[in-house]
Amino acid sequence: MWLVSLVLVIQTFTLEKGETWESLFQRAGLNYRESYVLAESLGKFISPTRRWPGEELVVCRDTGGIRWMKYFTRDAGYFIDTGFVVTRIPERQILTYIQGVVDTTSFYEAVLARGGTPYLVYQFTERIFPWEIDFHVEVRRGDTFEILTYKRYVEDRFIGYGTILYARYEDSEAYYFEPYDGYYEPSGRSLQRMFLRAPLSYVRVSSGYTKYRYHPILHVVRPHYGVDYVAPLGTPVRAIGSGIVKYVGWRGGYGKQVVISHPKGYESYYSHLSRYAKGIRKGVKVKQGQIIGYVGSTGLSTGPHLDFRVKHNGRWINPLKLEVPHVRILKGKYKSMFTKHKREIDLIRRFYRYRGCLWLLGEIGITK
Repeated sequence: MWLVSLVLVIQTFTLEKGETWESLFQRAGLNYRESYVLAESLGKFISPTRRWPGEELVVCRDTGGIRWMKYFTRDAGYFIDTGFVVTRIPERQILTYIQGVVDTTSFYEAVLARGGTPYLVYQFTERIFPWEIDFHVEVRRGDTFEILTYKRYVEDRFIGYGTILYARYEDSEAYYFEPYDGYYEPSGRSLQRMFLRAPLSYVRVSSGYTKYRYHPILHVVRPHYGVDYVAPLGTPVRAIGSGIVKYVGWRGGYGKQVVISHPKGYESYYSHLSRYAKGIRKGVKVKQGQIIGYVGSTGLSTGPHLDFRVKHNGRWINPLKLEVPHVRILKGKYKSMFTKHKREIDLIRRFYRYRGCLWLLGEIGITK
């Protein structure tokens, strides 16, 4: 009678900076041919440009060789059998609720202090509220916020947060509505508007819209029909709305400038740029939020900033007082669907906020 002792050994190998998959696999004990086959199999799931240092290869061996392998990226996991067939490991999502107060003047720091991630902040500030709140200047100590979302796991590994289902900042609320893949106010109006509040992340406003401004270089008083946003050299500048590029080039004291023509008679002007974004040229269509250039100090300028201006039907208007319509207002069956969805979200929020039951305040597991 033979007694066979089966010993399993599990090892983890981490992808180093500049390392190839083949090198990683060979460090894990695979030969050249096996490394090539595995790289080909994984390449069907992961783009070559999405390989990042820190990704992990987990190898399980027994006395007979490799039993299985797993490969973990930043946001996914893959199971690899002995034939190097790759399948994606199912993701588990756990409903979670974040509520907090801005302790400093940084909303970013407040969210991270409560277990959030930079991507969660990005969703909140850039996808949900960029039309309602300017997080560069309007954040105040003591402001309150809520976030209802999912934590995403592959096995026991936290891989990030999912789509935000509900968000609140002070009196501004947003509900995610899947049929239109967007966020809506409680009334059913889309938060998305025709234009963003600001075209860049800036430090401060150095000059506003006025008909009487003393020019710091020319030393004369003349109108300033725009807003000067002070920002570090090279800060990305984004189109405030979708449209067609009308002008790209040098324009006297404005230096390097981009002009975009928008629907309903609007035009936006971006001046003193250091350079233009790749592909930005006259006649090109751009989308709202697309990078069109970078902050500079070209032309008549005393330092890095963006001179931003807006025209409507040929007349200059104050960009800080720009009132634009909502993209969509829900009606009919979609309004009814949204109202039902809103009630469900509000019920979940009430449980988290007021009930105090530990089994409800804990995380509710939902597997997809």
